[in-house]
Order: sequence, then structure tokens, then C-alpha cells
Amino acid sequence: MKYSAIVLFITLYIVTAHHLYHQEIWNLLEHAGKGIRTSTTVFIWQPITALITCFFIFVFEFDKDETSIKNEHLSFSAILGNPLRVVELFGNISYGVYIWHMPIIAKISSIFTSQIPIEAFYMKLIAALVLSTLLASITYFLIEIPSSKWKTYQKIEIVKN
Repeated sequence: MKYSAIVLFITLYIVTAHHLYHQEIWNLLEHAGKGIRTSTTVFIWQPITALITCFFIFVFEFDKDETSIKNEHLSFSAILGNPLRVVELFGNISYGVYIWHMPIIAKISSIFTSQIPIEAFYMKLIAALVLSTLLASITYFLIEIPSSKWKTYQKIEIVKN
């Protein structure tokens, strides 16, 4: 079930991104900034996205309390014991990927161009994924972890006083 949820989520992203690039007029030069949302985007893709996201969360959270391996600290040996735990790494940086992907796409759109639209799409997709994952990892280790430790430290100080 977990593998199918991951594949379903990735497929949803690729299909909806393809729809945005090719069925809507958002990224055409002659319509720059004047794109429209079709009824497919509003009434079909959004509910499907919500359902697949709920399924994804359900599959990964259903047996959380029943297995003790999830309570083990995330490490290389823990990932070797359960390869699905690599998804936790992406869960840790997912907010950073969300924050960074749009500014990156805005900056790289003029760099990755091609006469073949699908080629330009995949070049932008790969570049945005790699760069946003890299920046999200950096900000996770430089900002999120120290901030969470500081927050925990502040709570301890308040309790002591």
C-alpha cells in the first residue's frame, strides 16, 4: 500500500503539471500573466489531489502506534532496516521544497527553454526538484533544526523559572 501511495502521488504531480503546462494557457509568452484556470483544474484536479493526499497520509499514519521501529531515531542503519524510512527524509524537508520551488521556477524559466515543449517541461522539472531539494536541505539544517532546538530550550527555561 505504501509503494502504491508513493507512485500515485508522483503520478498525480506529473499529470497535473503536464496539464498546467499544456492544457492551460499560463506559460505561453503571448498570454504572460493573463492565464486562466479551466474547470478541469478547479473541479477535477483539486478533489483528486485532496483524495490522494488523504490516502497517502492514511497509509503512512495508520499503523504508527503499532510498530516500535518508527520510534527509532532516523539514521542510516534505520533506513537500511526499513528502506521506506527514506520517505521521512523528504518529509523533513518538504516544507522547504514547497517554499523554494516557486522562486526557483521563476528564475530558471528563462534559462531552460526549448522548441519542444515537453523537453522544456522536463528540464525545468528536474532543475526545480534538484535545486529546491538542495536549498530545502540547507535551510533545514541551518534554520529549522537550530530553531526547533532554540524553541525547546526556551520551553525548558520557562519551566525552570
